[in-house]
This record gives sequence, C-alpha cells and structure tokens, in this order.
Amino acid sequence: MQVILTSAKQLISVCQLLSKLLQREKKHRIYEKHNKQKAELEQAARHRTLRIDMEEMKKDFYNTGYTNQLKIVAEHYGIFNDLFGQHAFFNPRVPLNITFDFDEEFVSPVNCGNLLKPAECTGTPKVTYEAAEDSWWSLVLTNPDGHLTDNTAEYLHWFVGNIPGGDVEKGDVLCDYLQPFPCRGTGWHRYVFTLYKQESKIDFSAEKREMPCHSLRQRTFQTTEFYRTYEKDITPAGLAFFQADWDETVTDVYHNTLGMKEPVFEFDWPPLHISVQKTVPHKKPFNLYLDRYRDSKEIATEILMARLKNRSPFEEEPTRRKLPNIIPWMGEERNLPSWKKTQIRKERLGMGRYRHLYENKPGP
Repeated sequence: MQVILTSAKQLISVCQLLSKLLQREKKHRIYEKHNKQKAELEQAARHRTLRIDMEEMKKDFYNTGYTNQLKIVAEHYGIFNDLFGQHAFFNPRVPLNITFDFDEEFVSPVNCGNLLKPAECTGTPKVTYEAAEDSWWSLVLTNPDGHLTDNTAEYLHWFVGNIPGGDVEKGDVLCDYLQPFPCRGTGWHRYVFTLYKQESKIDFSAEKREMPCHSLRQRTFQTTEFYRTYEKDITPAGLAFFQADWDETVTDVYHNTLGMKEPVFEFDWPPLHISVQKTVPHKKPFNLYLDRYRDSKEIATEILMARLKNRSPFEEEPTRRKLPNIIPWMGEERNLPSWKKTQIRKERLGMGRYRHLYENKPGP
C-alpha cells in the first residue's frame, strides 16, 4: 500500500500513529514475557523447586519500605519514647545486619523485635552496615526494661565509639559487651541497638568504663542524657532490637560475672473471689463446684495419696496409657453418674490436677 503525503501535517500525524503502534507492540511483548515468567514461577512454586535469593530480597526490602516499616514497629514497641523521650522519633536510614554466633554453623539474627534467648547472645555480636570510609559512627546497645533501682534508666550492654566507616572492630570499645540478664519473673526485655552518625571524631573519655565492666552502677545509662550531651556531633541513623527473657545462663551471669545474688520476681496474685455456696447450684459441675470450697491442701493430699498408693518412690515415673480413652464400662460402672465418669477420664488422661499422677512437678 502506498500513501501519498500532500502536506506536513499529514506527515506528522502518520509519524505519531506509527509511534503509538510501536509503543503498543512493545507493551504487548513485555506483557507476554511477564506472563510467561509468571507462569514459570507459579509452576516452580507448585513443584517446590522455586529458589529465592535472600540477599537480593533484603536489598529490595531495604531500598523500598524498610525505613517506614521499622519506624512503625519501633513506635509500636515504645522504643523512641523510652529511649529519647515522649514524642521523639527518627527515621532509621542505615540498615543494620546483626548476628550472634549460635554454633559453628548457624547464627541468630537480630531483626525488628524477634525473640532470642540469653544463651544465644553470650558472645559479642557481629554488626555490619554500609558506610563511607571517611565517616565516623557510634554503636550503643541498651536495655530499657531491666534496671533494678531506676525505672527511667537503662543498662548499657555494649558501646563502641569512633567507628571508622563500617568496620566496628576498629572502633573504640568504651564499654565491653555483656550478655542479656533479664530477671526471672519479669517477662520479655527489649535490647536496642542504636547507630549514631558522627560529624567527626569525638572525645568519649567521659563515657569510658573499666574493662571488663562488672558493675551495674557503672553500666547505668540514659539515652536521653547521652544524646543531649552530644546532640551537636551525633545523629541517630540506624536501629535494630530483639527481645529476651530469663533462662539458666542468667543465673550464671549474676553469680559469676556480676558477683551478686540473683533477684527473682513473683507476681502477687489477688485472692480468688468465691461466691457464697448455694445449697442447689444450677448448671454447675457437681464435683468441681464442691471443690471450690475445700482446702487446696486437702485436694493436693488426695492426689498425692493416689499417686503413692500402688507405686514405690524408688521406681521411675509412670508412663501414660497408650489408649486412655478406651474405657470398658462394665457392670456397676455403667450406672456411674456423668461427673464421676468425667473424673475417671481425666485421671486416665492426666488432665488438670490429675497430671500429678504421672509427673512429680509443683503447681496446681
């Protein structure tokens, strides 16, 4: 087909039309290629042969919504309020890659409030981040939940200042690392890594602790006061935190490292409210209702006597029945009331208070 162009306007319109057709064809090819890749990925995922590069995934996450999401998580856990004061916050622009050596093969990473045990955090963590070689940084690890005498203070677990670039090992260790030691009975504690960008090299001689530092008084720290002192020279730039609760290694830290007795906290439960006993309680389990008004020591004695009735204290713990729900109700047992049959089932299953028939552990 031949087209005869009689004017410049027709030439321009034809060029625009060809450009649109080429763009549409290009989009169609990209769409077909995308659909083909999507189908291949879907098939690989269905057959469990799909492999994802986690490093590329992390880079993509750090370059997209990392800052905003980490800020939201930190606000949810009250990190900014407890460290920098009410209404204070910052955007963590520098991603921190922090790991503890779990064993020779595996590591325990620190993300955004993940749960770790103190036994996983006994050694000094490995911290990496991207930074220019001529820049200076400071890294601080504190626990805002564990101070024994001052609720507004923190314990300093690690402090490295004047870090050249991203090489933490070349920084000045102002306070050596001490593993988490949350007291028994106090639940989960937050352990926060805060990375500060320094304008230049800073004289941190006032923050220097003795090495090794085994004094909780010297490890007392307040992020708000620290930031007010150096706010002209440092800027918070990175954040990461994890949570830890008590385990057996904490006892060893108190006794052998800190040289003190281990504090133990117990919750003071309010007394259980028991209403006035009724002669005819409607819609109440018969035996359980009566047990409310019995002495708990009397009930525990009955369970203990049943445990020792046909058992020697020198024998091993009894094993549970393989098929406890198979109960042949024969003879007079057929006429037992429903509450008695339920009690027999619980005894055979070791449910509730009857678990003490098969295990020697304290508790109700």
